Amino acid sequence: MSKYAGCVPAGFEDEDEFEYCTPRSASKPRVDNTGLTFAASDSEDELVCFAFDDSETPADRFKLKTTYTLDQAAKKKKKSRKAWKPPPGVAEAVLPAVRDSYHNPLFPKPPTPDNQTHIDEIITHWNTSGKDGLQTVFESRLQCADCPFKFVCSVIEKFKTQTTSCLAFVESITDLFLKYLTFTTRQGLAVHSELTPEVQQRLFRSICDLEINAWTGQLIQLYRLDKASGGLFVPVVGEMLRSKQFKQIGQFAIRLDLYPYCDVEKELFIPLLAQGHNSIVEEIVGEDEGRQWDLLNFLDSVSCPDYHLTDAIDQHFSSGELPKIQHDKIRPQAVMKLARRLIKKYDVDMERLPNINRANKLSQMEYWIRKKYSTMGDNTDNMDELIHSTVNDDIQLQAALVQNVLTFNDRSLAIAYYKYYNLRPSHLDEYTATTLQEYLQSGDYEEIVLPFDGGNAAASAQPSNGDQTTEQQPDGSWGGWGAASNVSYYKMGISADNIIIVDGENMFMHAAKTLVQSKSVRVIGLDCEWRPNFQRTNQVALLQIATPSLVYLFDLPALSQTIVDDVLSEFFRRIFTSRRITKLGFGFSGDLKSLSSYSFFDNALKDHSIHNLVELSSLIERIEKSNPDFFPYSAEGSSEKGLSLAVYKCFGVCLNKKEQLSDWERRPLRDPQIMYAATDAYCLVDMYNFITERIANFPELSTSVPHRISTNPSVEKVDQLNGQMSGEFTATRVDGSQRRVSDVFGQQPMAVEKRARGQPITVGDLRLLVDTMLHGMVRYLRMWGVDCSVAHDSDDQDRTVKLALREKRIVLTSGKSYQFYCKHLGSNRVLNIAPAYKAIDQAKFVFRHFAITLDKSVLFSRCLLCNSDNYITVPVEIIQALLRIQGGEEIYDDSWLPSQQLRSLMSDSFDLRAGTIRSSGIAPGVSALPLEVYDTQRDYFICSGCGKVFWEGGHYDRVLYQFKDCLAH
Repeated sequence: MSKYAGCVPAGFEDEDEFEYCTPRSASKPRVDNTGLTFAASDSEDELVCFAFDDSETPADRFKLKTTYTLDQAAKKKKKSRKAWKPPPGVAEAVLPAVRDSYHNPLFPKPPTPDNQTHIDEIITHWNTSGKDGLQTVFESRLQCADCPFKFVCSVIEKFKTQTTSCLAFVESITDLFLKYLTFTTRQGLAVHSELTPEVQQRLFRSICDLEINAWTGQLIQLYRLDKASGGLFVPVVGEMLRSKQFKQIGQFAIRLDLYPYCDVEKELFIPLLAQGHNSIVEEIVGEDEGRQWDLLNFLDSVSCPDYHLTDAIDQHFSSGELPKIQHDKIRPQAVMKLARRLIKKYDVDMERLPNINRANKLSQMEYWIRKKYSTMGDNTDNMDELIHSTVNDDIQLQAALVQNVLTFNDRSLAIAYYKYYNLRPSHLDEYTATTLQEYLQSGDYEEIVLPFDGGNAAASAQPSNGDQTTEQQPDGSWGGWGAASNVSYYKMGISADNIIIVDGENMFMHAAKTLVQSKSVRVIGLDCEWRPNFQRTNQVALLQIATPSLVYLFDLPALSQTIVDDVLSEFFRRIFTSRRITKLGFGFSGDLKSLSSYSFFDNALKDHSIHNLVELSSLIERIEKSNPDFFPYSAEGSSEKGLSLAVYKCFGVCLNKKEQLSDWERRPLRDPQIMYAATDAYCLVDMYNFITERIANFPELSTSVPHRISTNPSVEKVDQLNGQMSGEFTATRVDGSQRRVSDVFGQQPMAVEKRARGQPITVGDLRLLVDTMLHGMVRYLRMWGVDCSVAHDSDDQDRTVKLALREKRIVLTSGKSYQFYCKHLGSNRVLNIAPAYKAIDQAKFVFRHFAITLDKSVLFSRCLLCNSDNYITVPVEIIQALLRIQGGEEIYDDSWLPSQQLRSLMSDSFDLRAGTIRSSGIAPGVSALPLEVYDTQRDYFICSGCGKVFWEGGHYDRVLYQFKDCLAH
């Protein structure tokens, strides 16, 4: 009896005559001449196809033609030129009755089978044949399931009970299930309506012990676990905790909303940090400020002197309950290192984390104490100041200071600290307290006056607002500093009266008149000082600007409190962007980065480039490569380095660096500090004058080394971020002689020519070749339509030079490669990028360097992957057609497309048989599109160079916001 009773096709007399037939012995019901008719057989996976012939009787006309499996029928449907439609009789009577219970509306559904049998068949096929033919078996069994989501869960669960290695199987099943859902979604079926919370929880339980990878992540998306409430998975998380699957819990916490439902300390932070999974913890926290503070507060809680991460582990876990502990990761030093990095990453004030702050100061104090006793014999007052400023009013640190000093057997200094801080024996450990009491009772120590004690500090105090001066001694030393030393150090050619501390409005106006309004200042030396704090970014405490006759010491913390930011920004903008003034630096890129921590300085250079900045370290290096005998003093055997070594090469004496590690935030500054700061800036002017005067004796260097600014005010122009020279457009021949780049290589890149003529540059004028170490910014440049290639072979610099010349490109590089490319291409075709900056900031610097104002009309006009600027714009109908072709369906013409315009676009742009782009022969990546995109996007953009498919989403507005300061208003 037919299960479709009441749905008898035309020509059948009654329901009894419409029966299912076996493939070999089909009953012959009477039918009218309606054409092709399907009937299901007794076999679970077969359809019987009947056709009419021209026999006399209806019974004779009805003849068994072919037996198909479901998969064969599906293949036949794909081979047809047009979409198959069932005969009118069957379509009107049979299919409506079964459509609701069947997931593929093109074929009737066979009788419901036993799911367990089908699951066993799939697993058996995998065990015997692997992936070969698995798709046929899987799809035929899946179409018989009442709920495909439950069926896939059952398959995974059954397979896991038979083997412990199931990841490859899960990957294959996920891939096949994804194809099935993609097909049904395109047919307009709401299969996800059958996805219930119970099924989602069941899948999560099935995959909770698997490693998170691309395929398990795909399952999470297919089952929409990432959109479900995290509370749904709490029971399974409890099971995972009992199974000690802490890493898996962390991985799923990243993908799913599990954080609010977990005991974050016991279930996430402690086990993951103990097992060395710091990166997972950081991913769980993400950009959520509340979660960042949860993590930092936890790290602060385990940074107490008497409570560490090991104690937290013992408190929450019994012995053996937390496996695979990495003991080197739970040491206090490792926890402190992690805390410092996260504080920097999250831009948090360490003062808000008292235990971490105290532990950090303790490590700094211990470092300064070791430094102090390792440099005995030198002036150690600066070390004592740093130690005192680090300890400050913290009694625990004061006690630790006394104990640490006593470990170096310096009983006198230990007692001096003990008395100065008014400590009691109860503040110290038993051994230190007993030892100090014995020394105090016996008197076996010397009375020491600490350098920062009240009387001594008062004696060396200096008035503010620019009245601070140093006194020159009869022996030529300054303020008693270095008077007793037999070592000869570099001395400035100016008196103490010409060192001016700028910490108020009066002295600031004095400096502004001299440096900005006066036309006499043509060369200045720049340097910065800050308090050593073991952090990557330092807060500048002192900016030194030296002229040939004056040295200004700008107290930036004081000025930021007394002068409005707009005035400070305008002052520094005029100095650093002036083409009249040559700015001299030595390793000034780090100083610029530290200066940018002040908003007024960052705003001063936000939309401007620094002009005429000469990096003396690079200049000296270039001179020595061209002529090793240029400098009169050899550095062989010298222990000096950096700026002190450079001064020695020029003048035969080195710098006194004893005050380098000083507390530059402490006010008032000591005389030796003032002398040290002024000397570091003034010596730059002295060296520059020495080099420019001496270079007259070396004609071969005259075209490669910059001259004084007074003779040619437009020679030196230097990269803002690292101060590398990019002025004279010269290149080196094989014989060592120099010629202008335009003479040697001919036509220059368009951007170089326009810049030389003072014409505005657009993104269309830029042709860039980026060193591989800077590849991160390439995608941002291409976003805005910049023709940007990558030099993948960073070791073959000669090849990069040839490519840049052949394609007329400007090279973007970093580090030592800059000098090489300048030598062979000319500095006007090389741009030095600071690698420490983020990729997006590097891209912004490129636009600012070429004075390019971005227009949003060019956004995403070039492919981010292959650099092609040729896109094919297609509607969703063509995307679906390409999916069908790539899925194996043969489409011989485009007549099925709804309009002539679409048909022309399809035939002109794509190969209908191969499903590839005609111009490149590349298959578009339409199969990689997420399923949800089809519901929201109408138009797509296919790159003809690589086949990547793009569409306009939220990323468009996000990029506009990120580059808003570079956009045209």
